[in-house]
Amino acid sequence: MNCIAALIVLNGYLVTARRVVHERVSGQEPEAGATTLENVILVVGFIGLAIAAVAVITAAVNRRLNQIN
Repeated sequence: MNCIAALIVLNGYLVTARRVVHERVSGQEPEAGATTLENVILVVGFIGLAIAAVAVITAAVNRRLNQIN
């Protein structure tokens, strides 16, 4: 379930980035747009952050469960 939520958030960031890039390209210089590689790097970075957040939360929950038991 956490992966689905993370993917939804990442998709929102990607859509926003595409909109901003489109506005820059259509309004100004032709080299202002992001390439596919830049988009992939951004998404991989966001996925890495999401994985790290899930790992931290999981460790905290497990630590608390061990204290309760």
